[in-house]
Order: sequence, then C-alpha cells, then structure tokens
Amino acid sequence: MLVFLPLAVAAVASSGPFAAGATRLSSSLDGAGWTLTLDPSDPTTKAIKAAGGKTAGTITVPGAWEHQGFGMETATMKSQYIGAASYARSVVVPAGFAAAGRSVWLRVEHVHRSAKVMAGGALVGEHYGYLSPFEGDVTKHIVGGKLEMTIVVSCCFVLLLLLSLLLLLPLLVLTSVVSR
Repeated sequence: MLVFLPLAVAAVASSGPFAAGATRLSSSLDGAGWTLTLDPSDPTTKAIKAAGGKTAGTITVPGAWEHQGFGMETATMKSQYIGAASYARSVVVPAGFAAAGRSVWLRVEHVHRSAKVMAGGALVGEHYGYLSPFEGDVTKHIVGGKLEMTIVVSCCFVLLLLLSLLLLLPLLVLTSVVSR
C-alpha cells in the first residue's frame, strides 16, 4: 500500500475552483511538517504499539507511511500497516489567497483508496477511489490567517471489497446450482 499526499492550497475566484478565467494562486504543502497518527482504535495499531512500533509522529508527504517507519515488521516488509491513519497540519494561508472575492481550496492528490478532509473540525470533502485528485473549499475555516486541517486516509477499501466478494461467492455458486 502506498499513500501519497501531494497537497496544495489554491485561491480561486469565488465561483469555484474551475471557473473560466479564474486566477489560481497555489502553495504546495508537500514536505515535512505533517503529523501522522495510525487509527488508535484499530487492534493492529494497538499491537504495533505494544511491540514498540511507530504509530504516531512526523511524516513527509508525498510518501508512504511504511517507508517512513510506521507499522509493524513482517516477513516481507520492514514496516507495514493496513488501515486508517490521520494526517494533520496547521498552515499559515498567504494574505493574498483569502482576499475579497476569492475562495481558498484544498486540493488533495494521490490518496490510495479513501480520504475524509477536515478543516477547522468540519468535513469539507470525501473521496473514494484510486489516486485521482479532489478539492474542497476551506475558505470559511481559515481563522486568523491559519488553517487547521486533518486528512483521514484509509486503505481498507480493497480488503472490504475482497471480503465482500469472498462472502458472496458461495451464495452466487449456491444460487447457480439451485436454479438449474
């Protein structure tokens, strides 16, 4: 599992991020300064913590959490974690971004499977898919020129889909046999 989070805050015309003729200012949020916390309610996280593994700390994005030491050592990987984790960061929004008539949007790219984006404690966007970018308006969540954000990422979507298929397969076979 790879989780990449190249992030950017972009200011655009108030009619939306893709408005015709909109001037886009952007500021990359890639790099250090993010805090990652593996889901504390996940039994795997508890096992990782009990074994002395890394379940919280700073992380650089883009980048996979396993490559930065989060998770548990397995037979094939130095660190592995399949589950949910939250990325958090506070950023100072440049003054020109939130000028009159402009909106500030958070663009998230390359999230592996699903993400919920929170700004100022409020949900501003959700995404289910595979690596495609999505944006959310965070203008009203900027307080005193600062934006507090959390992005909860989960890579469990594939596991749930596979589990669902495994549970449905016997039912489909049984239905096929009975209907003959």
